[in-house]
Amino acid sequence: MNRMQPVPASRLSTAAILLLCLFALLSCHNSTSISWDESRIHTILYNIERAYNDHDIDALMNHVHFDYLHQGMPRWRVRELWLDRMSEYPLIDFLNVRINLLDDRATVSFTMKLVSPDATVYTDEPADNGDLSYFAYINSDWYVYGNRLDY
Repeated sequence: MNRMQPVPASRLSTAAILLLCLFALLSCHNSTSISWDESRIHTILYNIERAYNDHDIDALMNHVHFDYLHQGMPRWRVRELWLDRMSEYPLIDFLNVRINLLDDRATVSFTMKLVSPDATVYTDEPADNGDLSYFAYINSDWYVYGNRLDY
């Protein structure tokens, strides 16, 4: 008489764990790359914030692509804009950062807090200025790229 032997519980547990791991790996394939992109953009914003607070315009500009264009403003003009901001408001903070990715482009929304001894100003980005809100993935990294509008 052929009797089926019960499968040990340890084998069932191992198989279940392997199936769960496989499912987890397959289901997060796309979200892993998006998570990396979001993490990289967050890191860039942190580096820009740190460079601004250290008054290191060159470190800030390292994250702005050479082909930057935002509302008719080229890269050299954005450098002047940030130097002017630094002289008026020595500290900056980016709050409530939200990233919207679409292929090799990203729009970053945030509240920009500019602080001086006399005043604190909050701007809603990209609506108020937007000069740091538009990113492009170029040559294996993300850069501030502007909205590409020339007017």
